[in-house]
Amino acid sequence: MPPPYVVDTSVWIRVGRNHPPDIFVSLWQRFDAAIAAGDLISPDEVLHELERGTDDVAETLSNRGGLFLALDEAQMTAVVEVSGGSCLSRALSWAGCVISAASDSGRGKPKTSRLRGTGSRPLVK
Repeated sequence: MPPPYVVDTSVWIRVGRNHPPDIFVSLWQRFDAAIAAGDLISPDEVLHELERGTDDVAETLSNRGGLFLALDEAQMTAVVEVSGGSCLSRALSWAGCVISAASDSGRGKPKTSRLRGTGSRPLVK
């Protein structure tokens, strides 16, 4: 099973503002299906960053169970590995570093990904 796609704060802000769920219903249905399947996740630190915003993106996403997960030891190790240690040597938030690393808690090796995915496995068609 391939590792999940990990989405950071800036992507959710852009998607939430430019593709609201009441207008882009089918897009958000695909997000919900990917979340339910465990194919789309965000670190819980992303939710904390979104909650500091002035829009309703945090509220929209917090209602989607299974999206926000606490980082475990394997994920934090993957973040440090992929970032070349920059997440330890600079004052960066974990959420800012996690976009470059996806750990799967036993579902394969860490990989980098973006919202649309890579290769033959696009998240949104």
